[in-house]
Amino acid sequence: KREKGESKEKVEESRRGGDGGDPYVLMQVLSDHQYCVRATAVCSLTGNLVTADDSVIRVWTRERGGGTCEEGKASNTSGGGMFTLLAVLEGHADSPYALAICTLTGNIVSASYDFTARVWGRREIEGRSTYCLLQVLEGHTNCATAVAVCPRTGAVVTGSYDFTARVWQQQAEEEEGRGRKKENKGKAGK
Repeated sequence: KREKGESKEKVEESRRGGDGGDPYVLMQVLSDHQYCVRATAVCSLTGNLVTADDSVIRVWTRERGGGTCEEGKASNTSGGGMFTLLAVLEGHADSPYALAICTLTGNIVSASYDFTARVWGRREIEGRSTYCLLQVLEGHTNCATAVAVCPRTGAVVTGSYDFTARVWQQQAEEEEGRGRKKENKGKAGK
């Protein structure tokens, strides 16, 4: 909002961070895709980027070390290097349309036009970090077009053209809760 007597240019400069420069500058173009990119996500645990195109999900990791972007417009001030392809996740029969990442585990969840959502887990294999399919979430009767993961519980919510949203809770947590209820019933009866 402009204060009385303040010029439009001064307000614009303030909005841009005070030095007149743009608040965001292009760091890198990830161009290994074979089709249009339909979804992107960033993992808060690892800093990995995740992109989805035709029926493939790509996981990008930041190289260690410094560097500037290829255009020379931005130096990398966050302490890491450029992003390189870490893993290609295949398994959807049709285009993944939405991505989410669990902030508790780093698991990637993809929702697809093949009516499913898939959960991909981080794994160390021979000293190298990668991702493996953990579970296919089935039940929608039309394209799965939305996905979110609860940051507190890890529950997954999917949305679909079938006019439903489905909530998926991790089974281990659910069974732990049932076990606690049984323990509490036993204590209450004594």
